[in-house]
Amino acid sequence: MNSKKKKKNILLFGNSAKGKSALANLLTDSNKFIEKHSISSTTERVQKESFEIEVDSEKIEYQVIDTTSVDSTNVPLERLLNQIFEVCQEIGNELNQIFLVTSNRFDGGEINAYILLGDLFGEEVFSHTRIVVTNYVDFRSQEECKKEVLSLRSIIATKNDEIIEKFKKVKGVSFINNPKSKFSADEREKFGEVWENMKKGEKEDREYSRKSLIHLIIQERDNCFSIDSGLFRARLDRYLLKKQIEEGFLETRHKIREAKTLSDLKSIKNSKFCRCHWGYIEDIFAEKKQELKRKVKVTSESDEDKEIETDTDDDEKRTDGRDKSSSNQQKKVISLIVGLILLIILFFIVWLIKKPKKKDKK
Repeated sequence: MNSKKKKKNILLFGNSAKGKSALANLLTDSNKFIEKHSISSTTERVQKESFEIEVDSEKIEYQVIDTTSVDSTNVPLERLLNQIFEVCQEIGNELNQIFLVTSNRFDGGEINAYILLGDLFGEEVFSHTRIVVTNYVDFRSQEECKKEVLSLRSIIATKNDEIIEKFKKVKGVSFINNPKSKFSADEREKFGEVWENMKKGEKEDREYSRKSLIHLIIQERDNCFSIDSGLFRARLDRYLLKKQIEEGFLETRHKIREAKTLSDLKSIKNSKFCRCHWGYIEDIFAEKKQELKRKVKVTSESDEDKEIETDTDDDEKRTDGRDKSSSNQQKKVISLIVGLILLIILFFIVWLIKKPKKKDKK
């Protein structure tokens, strides 16, 4: 006798353009989730769709929950996290599986998303979380998948001990390939048999990927993660406050670094963020204040030096003036003396000419 039990919920979580919606379509074997080949998120609200799995003549109903990308630029962070909180309440605060969805390479964005899961749900969530790598062409090769897992571990190993410990709790890593090529009618006609073979290969990859995931879901069907609504709300609010403080800190730090005068610094200190979170920027503020004070001192000394230089120049000009005046006086005296000498010589010559000559004695 077939019996229908309470729905089991699978939460898809991750960043933009990693294939969450495509994975949701793969699991539900439908096209109800909007897919788009884009670097930005197309999901702006949480979407839920159900599908059934039959195990030992028992039908188990699952519900796939596709969330907005946590790095979405289209949806404010507060609204995005509140959507997740609300949908968790709607489904009775129980999750059977959490899939952290990534594509090809695992990077810092996925690490941040994984840590966010713990910030919201508590660290217990890690033991219920599976990393699903989509669009992995070599997903059938166990050797290639093992290499990718080693690569993932090497990336995580570069982080701090706290992050490393969190990733040790993850349930596992799964690789799938769920391609869906977009070709126009003209292109399909042009490529003909090549197109048909491509579609056939893509269909086989999707079917194989779905079977491997369904197999894991069946194995873990008794898995259940209960969410404490009150704790979730408190963690969510605490996380949002932390992000607001981080953003306020970054903005205020930039303003402090750009301050040109002590007056600019004073106006920053009177801002709301500084009044509420002074401890975060006190050291940066004090450092900048000392820097501006040194600049003021140097400027003041420079002004004094300019005044001294100006006074020196004036003294030199006055000295030059006195020297020139003295030189002119000397020239006048010399000219006068020379004139007198010439006058005496002239008188002497005139006297010689007019002097009576003595007669010679016979």
